[in-house]
Amino acid sequence: MEQYLKNRIEKVVKSLEKNEIDTLIIKTASEPFIDSIFFYLSGITSGIFEESSLILKEGEVQIITYPLEAEAANESGLKVNVVKSRKEYEELISKMLKGSKKVGINGSALTAENYEWIKNMAKKAKIIDVSKEIEKSKRIKDKKEIEYIKKAALIASNAFNEIKKHIKSGVSENEISAIIEYSMLSNGATGASFTTIVAAGKNSALPHYLPKEVKLKKGEFLLCDYGAKYSRYCSDITRTFAFNPKDKRMKEIYDIVLEAQLEAIKKIKPGMKGKEVHAIAAKIIDETEYKGKFIHGLGHSVGLEVHDGFGINTSSEIVLEEGMVITMEPGIYVPGYGGVRIEDDILVTEAGAKVLTSAPKEWDDILIK
Repeated sequence: MEQYLKNRIEKVVKSLEKNEIDTLIIKTASEPFIDSIFFYLSGITSGIFEESSLILKEGEVQIITYPLEAEAANESGLKVNVVKSRKEYEELISKMLKGSKKVGINGSALTAENYEWIKNMAKKAKIIDVSKEIEKSKRIKDKKEIEYIKKAALIASNAFNEIKKHIKSGVSENEISAIIEYSMLSNGATGASFTTIVAAGKNSALPHYLPKEVKLKKGEFLLCDYGAKYSRYCSDITRTFAFNPKDKRMKEIYDIVLEAQLEAIKKIKPGMKGKEVHAIAAKIIDETEYKGKFIHGLGHSVGLEVHDGFGINTSSEIVLEEGMVITMEPGIYVPGYGGVRIEDDILVTEAGAKVLTSAPKEWDDILIK
């Protein structure tokens, strides 16, 4: 077992001490209900692992899975138990949980069906949701995680030029979405880290809009929010393009959002609370005529999930620490007109913020004439 994996296991074990957890069980269901903690504690980068389990007991991690995932499981260096039937699976889990008094679960990623199943397997043990403790233990990324996130960020950033090349009248949002995902896959991604957002014209004022057959037109914004997965780790980037601007307002909005983002990035340092970082960007926007048009949090953590546990918003008490990876994504949204969002992935370092995504974002970079 590699040292980085030993360190992760030790961190999680320590996080469970307060609740005196003697056994942690991570149970996956069918896609998309595959708990990412399974991969955090195993380090496995391939396979799906539907209906599999990971058990952490007495400082040791074991994997229980079926033959189709056996080879992928063996890359972990952990003890792997391969079962061939549901009956054999349940008998083994019941045996492994025997004698446990307090069994921890990651309730935030557990289906109701699997919760009842664990209760039945654990018999008289008390079931305790330790999702908050686990989330805290993985906030600071190790070197291996940062390596993977950097690669995912590079892959996503490299899609910028492909997007820019294809922005023409008559091209649809769906076509741009396909171009983005093809570019990422061609450059080493295992997939998109979430459903790609491509929003043209007035649709760009809808933060979570999904692409349709809407055609691109001159004089409008094109907002592209997307990310790559690499070795299960995510990136998240947004670039908003100005397609042959029809008025000065487009540049005005864009410049305000860019200023808000750059100022927040510039001032990030360990020890700041999330709400303090959010306030930096929000203040710049709210001092303009677009007060109230920044309608979401400034960012969120990134890791095995694109939203990896905590947010950076008006109420965030999260204290930034060296090794955290977060997004910075201020926006202005004007219903019926359009919106601008600019997003980058940021590594918090002792010296401040290190921007991991590298796609250009100055006005001249996103301007399409």
